[in-house]
Amino acid sequence: MLKKIWILFVCLFLVSGCSQNVESKDPDQLAEALIDQGTFETGFIKLEKDQLESFYPGIDAICQSAAIYESDSQMLQLVAVIKTQDLEQASSILQERQSYLLRQAENYFPEQQEMVENALLTVSGDCAILVISSDNSQAEQIIKETK
Repeated sequence: MLKKIWILFVCLFLVSGCSQNVESKDPDQLAEALIDQGTFETGFIKLEKDQLESFYPGIDAICQSAAIYESDSQMLQLVAVIKTQDLEQASSILQERQSYLLRQAENYFPEQQEMVENALLTVSGDCAILVISSDNSQAEQIIKETK
């Protein structure tokens, strides 16, 4: 009987711990670290909150906060960090943006097509992240190191 109670206790502990152990990230801090330490051939413009829905349809419905930087030139590079409880939907929104930029690359900037195809789309803590840069391994390392 004691063994069954112990197993039940361990199961309850694991279940309650899993639901509360999502690392919280600061989108602004993470995006700035990616830009400052990443490998980009462009400058960036930070999108304002009222611009997000135009570039990322559906984001207003799920976004707790976001830091999204688009290229200030014809380079199709970007950094997008969305803090949300719906990581699946946020990843889908970011994937749609990547698909749009891939079509742009195919039609107008073929030399950038491979970079856009190989974009880093990932989840870290409570953030969905899209990085289009010339060195995704560096971006991955920065995401791991930034709290």
